[in-house]
Amino acid sequence: MARFVIKDSQWEIIQPFVSLKKTKRGRPREIDDRLIVEAVLYVMRTGIQWREMPSEFPNWKTVYSRFSYWNKSKTWSKIWSVFKKNWKAQCRNERYFAILR
Repeated sequence: MARFVIKDSQWEIIQPFVSLKKTKRGRPREIDDRLIVEAVLYVMRTGIQWREMPSEFPNWKTVYSRFSYWNKSKTWSKIWSVFKKNWKAQCRNERYFAILR
């Protein structure tokens, strides 16, 4: 996929939550986690069915199963809470600097 929706700075926040630590057990992941997150966000943004994802994304079953796993493990909630804290801090800083102007 030529264009990422997620900025590199945002990916640095998301990556620790979705990337597995390397272990000697199990099969290594072949598909990049960032591409999976991009695909999930595409489905959420457009409202398409999982099976209708464009071919530039991985197989819909792979994307859905990873989404489902992250949902059950509360990974999405953890990610959104970090972004919410960062957003609130940014808003406070902007208000503070607006007062100083």
